[in-house]
Amino acid sequence: MAYQPSELLTLANQLRLLMEQGIPEDEAKASLRKLFELEGRSIYSPKYIVSYEAALIDWATGQVALRRLPRQVFTPTLTAAAHFAHFPERGSGDTAEVPVTENPSADQQAPEASPGAINRKPAVRTASSSSVKAVIRKRGAAPEAELQRAVREALPNKHVPRGLVRQVREELFGKPVSDAQSRKSRRNKVAEKVAGFNSPPPRDF
Repeated sequence: MAYQPSELLTLANQLRLLMEQGIPEDEAKASLRKLFELEGRSIYSPKYIVSYEAALIDWATGQVALRRLPRQVFTPTLTAAAHFAHFPERGSGDTAEVPVTENPSADQQAPEASPGAINRKPAVRTASSSSVKAVIRKRGAAPEAELQRAVREALPNKHVPRGLVRQVREELFGKPVSDAQSRKSRRNKVAEKVAGFNSPPPRDF
C-alpha cells in the first residue's frame, strides 16, 4: 500500500510496513519501541511532557499507555515521510523516498498542511475550573506552589494559570494567612497574656 507523505501512521501501521519489508516481527517491534522512546515527544502526536520509556504498546491497534499516565490511553501518529526517513525501504540506499500513488483516491488523500505547520507546536488548551478544583480538593489545603505542581502533573496536556490555582484554593479553603499576619497575631496574644499578669488583682470593697 502506498502512502502520501503527509498521511498519518499509527504504530500498528508502522509495524505492518516493516514486516512487509521482510523484517521479523520481534525485530520490527524492538526498532519501533526504541524510536518511540527516544523521539516520541518530537515526531509523534499528540505530545506529552512525561517520559516515553517502558510504555505499554498494543501492537494490534497502535494504542499506547505511558508509564506516568497509565489511565490516559492514546494513539500516537507520525507522518509517512517521518516513518520512511527513519526506516527507508530496503534497497533504496541512504535516501528514503515515500511511495506516492499517481492518482490517490479521495479516501487516501490527506489535507495539505498550512505553511509552517510542521514546526508549529500543537495548541494547548487551558484547564477548566472544575478539573482544577477536583485535583486541589483531592490534594487538600497545601501551599500554592505544591498545588500548582499537583495540578500540572494531573493535567499534563493543559495550561494551568497560577491565578486559577490561587482562586480555586481560596474558594475551597479560604484565603491563606500570611506569615506576617500570623506572627502579628501571635505577638498580640502574648502581649495580652503579659498584660493580664501585670494588672493589679481586683480589690474587694
